[in-house]
Amino acid sequence: MDHLTNLSLGSEFRPQYYGPNLFDPSRDEFHSFPDTHGYRFDDRDELQPFDGDIEPDQFFQSWLFFGLLATVIQLPDGEYYGGDFISEDGGQIDTKHLGEGSGSKNYLKKWRRFEIDHEKERTLRMIRAQIALDRAREVVRNHCSSDGKFYRRGQVHENLSLSLMVLGETLTNAKSKIVDEISFNIQGWHGDATEGWGTSACLLQKMTHEGWCPRTLHVLKGQLKSSATSMLSAYKSHNDFTRDKATHMECTAEEPCQVSSVDQQGEYETRHHVQCDNHKCQLIGPSIDLIIKEIEKDNFPLLVYEQGAIQVKPYKAHEKYATISHVWADGYGNPAKNQLWECQLKYFQKLFSKIPGKPPGSPHTCFWIDTLAIPVQKEHKSARQRAIKRIHDIYTHARYTVVIDNGLTQMGPDLNYENTAMKILASGWMRRLWTLQEAYLSRRLFFAFKDEQLKNLDDLEDQYPKASDILTSNIPTAARNYFHSMLGPDRNARINELSSKNGYGLLASVWRAAQWRTTSHMEHETLALATLLDVEYQETISKAGLTPEQEEQNEAKKLRFSRKELDEMMRELWKTLDETCPGSIPPGIIFLPGDRISLKGYGWAPRSWMTGQPVEYPDPLSIMTRPAKLTEDKGLRVTYPGILLHTSPGASILNTKHQGDIKKQEFHFAIDSSLLEWYVVEWDIEKIKNSPLGTQPEEKDLAIILCRPKPRELPEVALLVEISRTIRQRSLIDQRQSNIYHVFILCRVKIRREIKENSLSNWKKSITRTIASPGAEIDKLIIGEVLAENQQWFVDGRPVATAIPEHVKATMDSHSDDEKTTSGPVKTSKSQKKPFMQPGNLKPTMNNKSLSRASTGLTGANARLNADQEPLGKLTRASTSPSNNGISTNGFGFRGRGQSSSKGKWKP
Repeated sequence: MDHLTNLSLGSEFRPQYYGPNLFDPSRDEFHSFPDTHGYRFDDRDELQPFDGDIEPDQFFQSWLFFGLLATVIQLPDGEYYGGDFISEDGGQIDTKHLGEGSGSKNYLKKWRRFEIDHEKERTLRMIRAQIALDRAREVVRNHCSSDGKFYRRGQVHENLSLSLMVLGETLTNAKSKIVDEISFNIQGWHGDATEGWGTSACLLQKMTHEGWCPRTLHVLKGQLKSSATSMLSAYKSHNDFTRDKATHMECTAEEPCQVSSVDQQGEYETRHHVQCDNHKCQLIGPSIDLIIKEIEKDNFPLLVYEQGAIQVKPYKAHEKYATISHVWADGYGNPAKNQLWECQLKYFQKLFSKIPGKPPGSPHTCFWIDTLAIPVQKEHKSARQRAIKRIHDIYTHARYTVVIDNGLTQMGPDLNYENTAMKILASGWMRRLWTLQEAYLSRRLFFAFKDEQLKNLDDLEDQYPKASDILTSNIPTAARNYFHSMLGPDRNARINELSSKNGYGLLASVWRAAQWRTTSHMEHETLALATLLDVEYQETISKAGLTPEQEEQNEAKKLRFSRKELDEMMRELWKTLDETCPGSIPPGIIFLPGDRISLKGYGWAPRSWMTGQPVEYPDPLSIMTRPAKLTEDKGLRVTYPGILLHTSPGASILNTKHQGDIKKQEFHFAIDSSLLEWYVVEWDIEKIKNSPLGTQPEEKDLAIILCRPKPRELPEVALLVEISRTIRQRSLIDQRQSNIYHVFILCRVKIRREIKENSLSNWKKSITRTIASPGAEIDKLIIGEVLAENQQWFVDGRPVATAIPEHVKATMDSHSDDEKTTSGPVKTSKSQKKPFMQPGNLKPTMNNKSLSRASTGLTGANARLNADQEPLGKLTRASTSPSNNGISTNGFGFRGRGQSSSKGKWKP
């Protein structure tokens, strides 16, 4: 890792040399190396020793470090020597010769020059390198990454594992740059330089030990696409930041950071500036009457701080002023009064004085900050509502926006692009939803660093092209996630009055930017999104509790917002977007992670944009298809390819398999009679939250909606759905017929094409035997029917009643604003049918001489699975039917044995 000169790693993570190196480029071939050195892959693709006594560390280093280097960097004989990557004392690995530092042999640069100058057999060399990189990445991700399928702590030394990830990412990036330069344009053979090679356990452990918030680590892992090199860069970019190791003791990866500005009694505390002497300055605020006066004129107030007082000025067209963007958790808010400590106001003035282009000695800068300019007193609730409606205009008209984040103000900006960008990416300001709209709407954005240093966003972005033109790593591109996470390209287009993209593309960008953010008030999510998108949101303000009447109710009841209320607010946002911007809903939204709205016609829609989960490969929002159309009675109409599933009875599809201590759902099928093309569908049931809510009385056929045709070998995200209704259409001109399927989402799945010869051979024998002898393993027969690429679907989920009974509301505990989240308990409606039974516990009864629909249905207290008795020639589509036996739900919404019933209450 010594080639990453900007990170100044030293020997901190340098791996040991486990000599001797067993890979001889003149004798060994990369792909056959395991077999010739005592290791083989089993049916699950896990490496297993079978002969000899080569230790894993020596084997992995020989094959996936020295072997990969020799295979990918294909230089003429005599120009490459593996010994150059061993330290002078022979005890450690040293990669300085990959980089361009002093004394380096510049192997990556030599490789690029060789490929540019030698066109003969270049295509073959590029293909050979890519195949080796793909295989190495798969092995490293599975065996060395802390979230790998076969990872076992201590099996491979953690520093060695990190070095393999970094080397793989380095070579992948270098090859990508070379491919771009030599115009290698064979589709499907480029690889993906943005996907990381894994998550380093030793690096995460070190960051956790040094006080990093678990939530921040979780978000960075997702944003950086599990790139070990980029995570290493994020860690090193914060060398000058001191953390209190106990600060994040209560934080978890799954929930927003719990740290806030509170006093010893747990009440919100408006903070002094860190350099305030003895905290003896006074609280200062503007005249609230003057603030109200401007708001009631449908204007907004500007503030000027001078001589220990805050003056109020009305905004006038083309007025030059600054807005301040901050996070309330940092202590710049005040829930009781429109006041801030004098030391903070003086700090603001210092920042304003350093804004580039501002003439020295010019008058005090007018500014706007929500803490002072949005009334907080109860008697001014109406003005508060009107002020919130002007936020879009306030940030749009501002000359500057200054970002103040407590983490950034403790660090200085770096000279190199990636370190500064990484600091911004990992900041608390990047984690809040309200700051997204403030960044997007701002004309000029400045980040405040240590000693009142300001970094202009535009100046920082000017550094990117040069910074990214390196072979040694993809760090600059990964760090630029900060820019995309604040809608940078769309912001530039808006400022320059260009059409960045259609509404479809803008909403997709907003989704990506919002998915890693949070808000302390879940009921404010739709308000923040509506403000950003500049759509009418009067109803949203009312539902969010920001009208006078609603605030009084909330104050009286201390009410948590129920799931149903939050769902209704999100429904209104989607409905408004579709009505005001037709075609703007991205069809790929149906494949995204997170819980879904439980209201009729909106079961396709995520309950929140702030999922905190990565979007699986391939990014469905990036795949172009026909625009989606919202139909409230049927769901979202989309056009995607798909596969109908035909199966025998029983739990052929919805059946639990166990792999060690990991519960997996998995099934496979062929798609034509040649039995040459097979697909595997799998998912981890512990992570499924998108359950079918409610039931239907009849059996339902199953299908898979694909995000693109013909899935590849890498698992691709898809939807397992049940077909509730089929509409048959025909053309009046040529009488051609087509079907439109109304479907309910069961869950998100991963689908991949199987290419392992052993599996294909076994499956082919099994299905041949089953068809020839219907009495044998009939419940395992599944076949797929490929649908057209322009197949149309109405996608929905099962609606369910989620109202909170009054007697339950009355018993809810009071809570602080920062704790206001989703709903409390909900009682099940009497008319609501109970969800499905867990399929893994079903024991089908059937005539082995017949094939029929797969049923998971039980219809009475003593119900059992009843199979339709159909002849062999009537193989039917896979299906589910409802359960009503009172067994509690698992992640699917199916009810499983051994779990308590949810009768009477619902718990989020």
